[in-house]
Amino acid sequence: MSTQEAYPWTFDAMFLITTVTALYYGYMLIITLYSKSEAFKSAFFMIFRVTGFFDIIGIFAVEWVRTDRKSGFGPAIEPFTRTMYAMTGVCFFTHLFGSFSMTLNRYTAVCFPWVYGKIWTSKNVRILLLVDVIVAFAAHIELFYTRFLYKRVDSGWKGLGRESPIPFVRIVSSCTTIVYGCVSVILISRTIYIAVKVNKKSKGHHKMGLVLFVAFDCLLGLVDCIYESADLFGLSDDNALFIWITNNITLLMFFILSINAYSMTFLSKELRVEAIAPFRRKFCPRQSSDAAITVVISKG
Repeated sequence: MSTQEAYPWTFDAMFLITTVTALYYGYMLIITLYSKSEAFKSAFFMIFRVTGFFDIIGIFAVEWVRTDRKSGFGPAIEPFTRTMYAMTGVCFFTHLFGSFSMTLNRYTAVCFPWVYGKIWTSKNVRILLLVDVIVAFAAHIELFYTRFLYKRVDSGWKGLGRESPIPFVRIVSSCTTIVYGCVSVILISRTIYIAVKVNKKSKGHHKMGLVLFVAFDCLLGLVDCIYESADLFGLSDDNALFIWITNNITLLMFFILSINAYSMTFLSKELRVEAIAPFRRKFCPRQSSDAAITVVISKG
């Protein structure tokens, strides 16, 4: 099957995956926002919600960019396309900062519990998140006004790239990704070491899952760093690895921005219970009632 024949199916499948993932992510955020559980009112989940909000925006922005790279929307809606490209960078930064903040939150909770409450107050978290968003936009402000160029071809429009290079954004993105990956691995390793040392009886699969997800997130971030560096130094067409990353960068960005939704579901038992509860009440009302009675009796 030719690429032209395969493209519509690929587009439809990826669009469906993007939509389902965004809806699922949004549902997780709503669950944590409206749940009466005290756990979801913590600083950790405040960061998770704000990071998730920008992740969802980024997921749709990446889908727009992917379609433009394949078929080209043309100069008619270039300002909107330019905004979508810029938002992928902004949302990538908010994802990095948010994920790092959640890692730092767990690190202080386990390693420095006596100062945790003083550091992670609601006021401090709101300030942290505000700074996170401001820095993310400031670092990518150049992308909002550097236009894209298009060339008319038989099948429509072909993108020619930006009208001028963006070395500052490339350098900042690469350096931030490297620092995030290195520091995150150190913090999460130290967190797990202390947690296991303090509680010998705790099960390890949960903590190992956290390691794997952080490692996977860092690996994807490293791939983006390679992409930014290759573009900065003009190496995008000089190596098979660079070519593969360039051709699949939107797919990799989709994985980066959606990983928190699935990792949080895997790691948080309370979130899984809250997420399933509405469906259980609707389709298994008797089972839900029995569970509620059991809880009441056990508390009595």
